[in-house]
Amino acid sequence: MPKTKKNKFGKILKNHFLLTMAIIAFYVSLGFVFGWDLLAGDLKNKKQVAGSTVSALMRIIGPPVTPVLNGNSLCSVENEPYIRLNWNADPDADEYDLYRNKELLMTGITDNFFSDPSVSKNKKYTYYLIAKGPEGTAVSEELTVTAIKCLAVANPKVWVEKINKKAVENSGKKPEIKPGRPVFIGQTNIAKAKLELEVIGGQQTFYATTQANNNGYWSWVSPNFFDIGEYNLEMEAAEINDEELFARNSLVFLVTKEKEDETDEFEEEIAERESVKETEVSEIEEIVISSKKDKGENSEELIQS
Repeated sequence: MPKTKKNKFGKILKNHFLLTMAIIAFYVSLGFVFGWDLLAGDLKNKKQVAGSTVSALMRIIGPPVTPVLNGNSLCSVENEPYIRLNWNADPDADEYDLYRNKELLMTGITDNFFSDPSVSKNKKYTYYLIAKGPEGTAVSEELTVTAIKCLAVANPKVWVEKINKKAVENSGKKPEIKPGRPVFIGQTNIAKAKLELEVIGGQQTFYATTQANNNGYWSWVSPNFFDIGEYNLEMEAAEINDEELFARNSLVFLVTKEKEDETDEFEEEIAERESVKETEVSEIEEIVISSKKDKGENSEELIQS
């Protein structure tokens, strides 16, 4: 070996030895200053980090594992059904192919989820998934999901607002009305709903149908006379084009005898008119009588003269 190369190699070895000794001296001094427990913990952490780094570098890529396919049917903001699928993530899979009813639905999926909006309500769909990686493929088991029906109104309702212009309270107290043919006014959150009404009570049953407008407003004037007693109004509001969308409710109300000191506005008006007529007639009679008296007195004066 030439002398120059030998001297150069000796210098490198010497420098390496000096550096190693300096590191050992540094750790020994740390042990004296901060305690040997701290030095041991630091060395242990460095060993763990080095081990995890080596294990990560040594991971061998294999074929994808069998995907576990899950899914359920949901409703979009437009009240349209769709099916949401998801599966376990696999580092050995680069992409996935999704099949529906034995035919390819989507290829090259890189996520571990997929939404299928091309479905119809109450119809079943069968899916399976193929995971693809550099070392092979894996096929999932089939999954069948039924697309649900999305209702236009999530919580359909129908109720009575007023009877004979009198508001129906929500206190639980039974509304009271006078005998007659009442007018019912109500609401529903089903636009243009068909309403079927049934009134039971007073030893009789009434049936009727009506329809709500675009705003859900509806009214019904009973052609039947409601006598004194307790009545139960059964209501059902249903979507015209979808009988599965409906709401039911009931209202118990009382028909009571009016008090003696209570009179209708109409009756009061009639009584007032009658009193006006009597007053006018009595005034006319007084005028006629007085005129007759005046005529009689004048005739007597003429005779005497």
